Amino acid sequence: MSPMEDDDAYELPTLYCHGAGDGTDLPTEGSASHINMALPTSVLLYIFSYLGAKDLCCAGATCKTWHDLSTRGAAANQLWHGYYTARWRVVSSPPTGVSWCEQFSTRMRKLGSWSGRYTLDHLYSHKAGVRCCKLLPSKTLLVTGSLDKTVRLWDLKQGMPISTSKPHGGTVRCVAMDEEACVSGCSDNTLRIWLPQYQAMRDSCSAAMPPLFDLTSPFNTIRVHTGPVSSLCMTECALYSGSWDCTVRIHSRLQSNSWELASCLTYDDWVFSVAARGKHLLVAAGVDVYCHDLSTGQVVRKFQNLHEGHVCCVEGTQNSRMLFTGAGDGLVLAHDLRMKEPSCVMWHHNAGVHGLAFEDPWLASASSDGTVLMMNTEEQRKAATGMRALSSNCRQFMTPSGPALCVDIAEQWLACGSESETVRVWDFTRAEECAQRAAAAKAARNSRRGPGHNRGPRGMQYPVPPHRIYQQGVQPGAGFYAPVLAPATPGQYAGEPRLQQVQAGAGHGTGRQAHGRGKGGQAAHRSGRGGQADMNGAAATPVPERSSHQRRHGGRHGGHKRPEQK
Repeated sequence: MSPMEDDDAYELPTLYCHGAGDGTDLPTEGSASHINMALPTSVLLYIFSYLGAKDLCCAGATCKTWHDLSTRGAAANQLWHGYYTARWRVVSSPPTGVSWCEQFSTRMRKLGSWSGRYTLDHLYSHKAGVRCCKLLPSKTLLVTGSLDKTVRLWDLKQGMPISTSKPHGGTVRCVAMDEEACVSGCSDNTLRIWLPQYQAMRDSCSAAMPPLFDLTSPFNTIRVHTGPVSSLCMTECALYSGSWDCTVRIHSRLQSNSWELASCLTYDDWVFSVAARGKHLLVAAGVDVYCHDLSTGQVVRKFQNLHEGHVCCVEGTQNSRMLFTGAGDGLVLAHDLRMKEPSCVMWHHNAGVHGLAFEDPWLASASSDGTVLMMNTEEQRKAATGMRALSSNCRQFMTPSGPALCVDIAEQWLACGSESETVRVWDFTRAEECAQRAAAAKAARNSRRGPGHNRGPRGMQYPVPPHRIYQQGVQPGAGFYAPVLAPATPGQYAGEPRLQQVQAGAGHGTGRQAHGRGKGGQAAHRSGRGGQADMNGAAATPVPERSSHQRRHGGRHGGHKRPEQK
């Protein structure tokens, strides 16, 4: 029974970690909090198969028996494998001894890195604009295609090119790569395929292993298109190529790393983007977007006139529920394939969108306005604003040297190519470590602070200057407490409350205060409005309020006095 994923499973990645992971923090059988459900194990597993990942974690936190049943064993491993494949493509099997539950939890923790810190690296080697890029994080590799008619392979850790192909017959418009093949599509209507050099890696005795692909070695060519190849998508069993000849060719992958043309899909306009996601094959042809059944090739859904102009790029989720499109009008739209009117605006760029990349639930878009945007699709769809509001769920990166032409996102890496011959790579692999270091440093700073510190608006603490203290003074005749600014006395701690005896007859207000000497040496306070007291401490008499001209230039209880005439 395949698990039924629900929408809430995309939230709260911390729920996928059960304490220490061994169930020691859960109630055991015989305890007061244990829920004694007299159900057979087969019935419980049947019920668990209808739960989503988040609900299964909540059920596993009920008791130790349910925890072991939902995280261990062959049946639980099969459930978590279904949850994993419903969200992400399986590039390689987990290491020996690592279950799919642990693999799922690790992947969910990595998703929190996208809102943390990163390191930016600039890769310089191309002689013209970079038109396409593809990441392979499992081997720390990046492949790029450029307007200079070459394909280059990069080492992500070192930030250096490790292999460069011979010039193609035209612009390299698209690339695809996995651990079994590296493919490029060119304007000369040709597909070029490089196979991994496993034999060279086995024969190598040096400490430095050779790269997975050698782009200078001979390659296989496929010439089936009659127009420039505009898009590529590669899965475990097939290679999909879209072209300006209005077709999508499906090449089956054989066991001997050879390719065989299986079928051809024809459209009424140029094909700009192809993406195989889950059970669907998504094709952008002109102004229309087609959703095919991946096994039969039949059209399941067709969207017309979604954007003003042709659709440049498409993306989708692995569970075949959501479709994302970008076009020259600058809009990034989301479409729910289960609804009749599914479209909603995710973002509006200032210029056309040239590339989309999806790593559930994060969607990256590259635009001609020189920006690369990353958004959490789940949170953005809940907001459903379509506005340019940046937050922790929506981050923007700049490519100031020119329009961004392509983008790719995988695990904790983000890559972008632009017209400036530069490839930018954002590395988020150390985001969690940096966040832990920052939290520890903040805790150490707070522990070193003693009493007498106030907390600022953002949690920062700072001492109050000892020579200026706001105090509460009693205003006789006013009938209420008002803050009065007064210097601190020697030996008094800053921030310690104390009351200052205010002389009788002081008015209150917000204007300037004028100080005078009365009879007996006592000081009397006068403010801009409120009242005036005589020098003997008598009750205050109301005084007409001064105008703004009188407050600036004097007159009526303020300013310069006219000299007395003799």
